[in-house]
Amino acid sequence: MRGLVSLTGLGVVCLFSISGLSSTLLAQETKKQLKPATAIEHAPKFPGTWRLLSAEYVGPSGAARYLYGRGAIGILTYDNRGHMSAHIMNPEREPWANGDRLAETPADAKAAIDSYIAYFGDYVVDNKKMVVIHRVKGSLIPNWTGTDQVRGFEFWGDDRLVLTTDAKIDGVVYKAKLTWERMQ
Repeated sequence: MRGLVSLTGLGVVCLFSISGLSSTLLAQETKKQLKPATAIEHAPKFPGTWRLLSAEYVGPSGAARYLYGRGAIGILTYDNRGHMSAHIMNPEREPWANGDRLAETPADAKAAIDSYIAYFGDYVVDNKKMVVIHRVKGSLIPNWTGTDQVRGFEFWGDDRLVLTTDAKIDGVVYKAKLTWERMQ
């Protein structure tokens, strides 16, 4: 892995998973005391466009799950003014039979939502807790709009960013880890 240090003991949370239990509590605790990302020490490392390298969810048994496939693709952007946007998808998504997005079947709609996640908003960084908070203004998941999605973060040099969170999936809490590479 090109000289990367292995991560152990991270509280892992998915950037695009179903809302994490600890994310909500941490967001409420830190929301009032944070400044815009541009005023924070790590802010210079966040801005840019990031390409997804991996999105892994590890369950209590230690078994890994890949919600968007092993070859998931995605893009994450942060700007210098505190705005962000994130997209992840399974590249093996099936096209809709009729090609009309307003006439899809319920099965087509479910498959589309299950294989893609997207949201946008603002972000703030808390260096002491090593979290970035995505303040969601709009999302494919309606319940995320208006929420704070808290992600643990770690930079590996200047070109790798690891985001982590707890993700509740089918009633089970998974540890999610998304690894991103800065695009040149």
